[in-house]
Amino acid sequence: MRKVILYVLLVAILSLGLVLAVSASKAEPPTANGLSFSTALLPAHLAVVERSPVNPSALVNDGSFENGPPPGSAWTETTNSTCEWIGDWSGVWGAAAFDGSMDFWAGGYCGGIPTTSSVFQASIAVPAADNMLHFHYMAYRPDPDDPTPDDYAYLKVNGTTVWTLDLTQANNTYPNWAEATYSLAAYASTNVTLEFAGVSTGASTGNIRYDYILIGEPPPPPLRCDAGYHEVTVMTEGFEGAFPPAGWAVANNGGSCTNASASPVWTNVDGGGRGNLSGGTGAFAVADSDYCGSGSFMDTEMWTPNVDLTGLTAPHVAFNLDYYALGDYAAVDASTDGGATWTNVKTWTASARGPRLYDTVIPGDGQNDVKVRWHLGNANWAWWWEVDSVAVTACEPDQPTAINLTGVTANPAAPLAALPWAIPTAIAAVAGLAWVARKRTH
Repeated sequence: MRKVILYVLLVAILSLGLVLAVSASKAEPPTANGLSFSTALLPAHLAVVERSPVNPSALVNDGSFENGPPPGSAWTETTNSTCEWIGDWSGVWGAAAFDGSMDFWAGGYCGGIPTTSSVFQASIAVPAADNMLHFHYMAYRPDPDDPTPDDYAYLKVNGTTVWTLDLTQANNTYPNWAEATYSLAAYASTNVTLEFAGVSTGASTGNIRYDYILIGEPPPPPLRCDAGYHEVTVMTEGFEGAFPPAGWAVANNGGSCTNASASPVWTNVDGGGRGNLSGGTGAFAVADSDYCGSGSFMDTEMWTPNVDLTGLTAPHVAFNLDYYALGDYAAVDASTDGGATWTNVKTWTASARGPRLYDTVIPGDGQNDVKVRWHLGNANWAWWWEVDSVAVTACEPDQPTAINLTGVTANPAAPLAALPWAIPTAIAAVAGLAWVARKRTH
């Protein structure tokens, strides 16, 4: 009997160890880049609003860091850590880039150790006039200041420090971006090297992000629609009724669930009990790899119906989302031929947690068979992707304004009296009234 009891206990312990091991393997890998040595929580913040970059031609080369980290980046990056500091930090910070989705984060912690990082770029042309340097930054120090504050950010021009900011709690701007300027008039008509950095020297440190670097007066934000056009909503979907909604489609690219209650494709049934984490309300579409079960695989697509953009320009798609990543990817694609071919407009491989609103340009000006799809791929018992409040908008030409002729009186035939040939009275009356109306509008 004692052997039986010991055997049962051994099996139970081994089973518990197996469960613990499986649970540990399912946990999201910790982010190497950190805001705080104490993993302090971010203060309350509004939903992250992520948009496509605007006015890229106005910036210095890759001035919004949208080329991503090296080797794609136009910037040379240096750091005393093993972490990468150019990227999409909205998931860690709970605040999106100032422009587009990428920016440069300096200071902070790599594996819990304060770091010093910089980016520099040579051969940046300074115009003869309108040569004010503009850049945006977001500073945040959740940890207490060092007894002698000594962590700082800087801007250098040709190796000379021209701007600094102490990385102290008093200088926090989070969750807002601030603008800084520096005159490059002394460097007019020459090429310069710009360097942006964050220096950590104490036991703890602060954080700073840089974005949207340009020389000259910043252009005004582009209008949603050009002059003579106005925005119209072409399609919306909130996933409240039958699923997939009328005209929509879902696809299963070889996925299967080990949980018999789960779906290997997009659905609006919240089997995992997540709740709407996207920033939307009510029901939502979800591809839930976690609920699919241990050992499961998910690769699923969700397609809109054909969207008719005949006579319309500048289409956008906007939606709320909560994407919790674990080795998978979440892609948004658009098609202008009914789904025969696709163009990728956005791919997340790191978590993009909600509440979050994403708004981006899609191809399809004037086309009548535009589709958008959401594709969760390579999800080997990963987490989930929620999508809600989808809207496709575009720009429509304004209609000519009608002229109100109420109260106009005239002698219809008088303007035509000098003509050398006879005109029927009725025609003369109409023509005369039109002439008078035109005259009164000039």
